[in-house]
Amino acid sequence: MQVLSNGLCIAPSTATRLVEQMEKESWVARAGDPEDRRRVLIHLLPRGEERAWTLQANARHELWKLAGGLPDAESVLTTLDQLGIALGRHD
Repeated sequence: MQVLSNGLCIAPSTATRLVEQMEKESWVARAGDPEDRRRVLIHLLPRGEERAWTLQANARHELWKLAGGLPDAESVLTTLDQLGIALGRHD
């Protein structure tokens, strides 16, 4: 939960509520970390993965509309993709 709250720049309590809602929608499942009982691991379920891909496609479409007027729009989107990958690696 700490990694999630830090990554989203939200309070840990907000992250907990968000995960609870996602769990009710069968998007994620929570499980205790077998190596550290204080930690909770969050696993993306197939339904959540499908939703995540849809959200990513929608976000990319909106970014393309916004960046489309830039002289080097594809380069901007590639940089944003690389930034997203890099930020995802710090967990």
